[in-house]
Amino acid sequence: MTDSTSAGGLSTLSLTAPDNGIFGQRTSDSVARVLRLAIIDGRLRPGTPLREVTLAEQLGVSRTPIREALFTLSRENLVDLKPNRGATVRRFTRDDLADVYGLRATLEAHAARMAAGRITDEQVTRLRESCDRLAALREGAKPSEQAAEDYTFHSLMTDATGSRQMQSMVREVLAFTITYRSDFAYTEAQMRHAEQQHREVTAALAARDGDLAGRLLQGHVLWSRELALSHFHDPAE
Repeated sequence: MTDSTSAGGLSTLSLTAPDNGIFGQRTSDSVARVLRLAIIDGRLRPGTPLREVTLAEQLGVSRTPIREALFTLSRENLVDLKPNRGATVRRFTRDDLADVYGLRATLEAHAARMAAGRITDEQVTRLRESCDRLAALREGAKPSEQAAEDYTFHSLMTDATGSRQMQSMVREVLAFTITYRSDFAYTEAQMRHAEQQHREVTAALAARDGDLAGRLLQGHVLWSRELALSHFHDPAE
């Protein structure tokens, strides 16, 4: 990727939330959230350099929260940090993708079992609303739009565990896979299948059936892995 393309991606970054409010987080968390979203939706492509000075100027913050945010994203495997060479958006291999999907399937199955015993009616409603939004993205939607709603559903499910540790671990692997998911669109049939799987998981959680929810979610993630691997290409190309 050329610097001009990278600069174009950076020019779209802002600490302002979609509702025109500032993210209610400490500055480094806000920066990490902005960069994570830009990586997930494809504005920052694999190999893009993430220069602290440029990011600080673009986001209107000091270099300290930029440095902290880049460290956070490196833990999520979204950013490569190398001494004396700075940070870049991570490139990954087919094996990386397969391994992380496998880990995600195991973690999310456990999260679903936890969530079944703790989820509230309001959280079930939010999951159903996510399913409805996913249904509206079957035809003509951008891959990034499909991926963003997928991320929302899995994040909502994990939030229902009430465990900050589980939320942190799942989001680390989820962000990595959703980044690649943003590179290709599901067909209408695949979107219908994904939506149905989401609805089945939601129904199991609503019934507080943890074993079923765990099995369904693990199967869904492994199905997603096969689809992702069938679309794999070298991000350097």
